[in-house]
Amino acid sequence: MDSSGFAHLYLVRPDGTGLHRINAARLNDKNPSWSPDGRRLVFTRGGADDADPEHLYLARADGSGLTQLTKTASHHLEADWLP
Repeated sequence: MDSSGFAHLYLVRPDGTGLHRINAARLNDKNPSWSPDGRRLVFTRGGADDADPEHLYLARADGSGLTQLTKTASHHLEADWLP
C-alpha cells in the first residue's frame, strides 16, 4: 500500500533494485499469481474498501494488456494457474 491508501502491484529484482509499479489504478490490486512461464499475472482488483466488489484481471508482466476475466462482481476472489 502506498501513500494513496491503495494496494498496488510492483516488480522488483531479487537484489531489491529496479522497483517498478505495474499498475496505475486507484483501486486495490492484490493476490497476484504468476503464470508458469512468468510472462503474465492474474490478480484480484477491488474498489476503495473491502465493501466494494472485486474482479479477477489478467495482465502481462509489465502491466500492459489488462483484461478483466470475471463479469460478475464478487468478494474474496483469488486465482491460481494450473500446472
